[in-house]
Amino acid sequence: MARDAGVEFTESASGASYNVDTGLGVTIAELADHIVEGVNPDLGIAFQPERPSGQQYRVASIDRINEPGFNPQLGLREGIRRTVEWFRAGR
Repeated sequence: MARDAGVEFTESASGASYNVDTGLGVTIAELADHIVEGVNPDLGIAFQPERPSGQQYRVASIDRINEPGFNPQLGLREGIRRTVEWFRAGR
């Protein structure tokens, strides 16, 4: 899947971590909904109100991966769908 990011890395990038993302924010509830939709739409999400809310949304910094020319081609929903498909196919 990472090869689909369309970015070529040099030797100096070896061992570095990169966020492959769109750089757009998503709420934790939206992320959970997209994952459930991709894995099994019959599943439900149970929120536990007694727990601290923590982060309400996430936005990954894609500054580092933008340097070699990364340009997001997929949205979150399609990325999750393809990842689930890839995982089910046995990677």
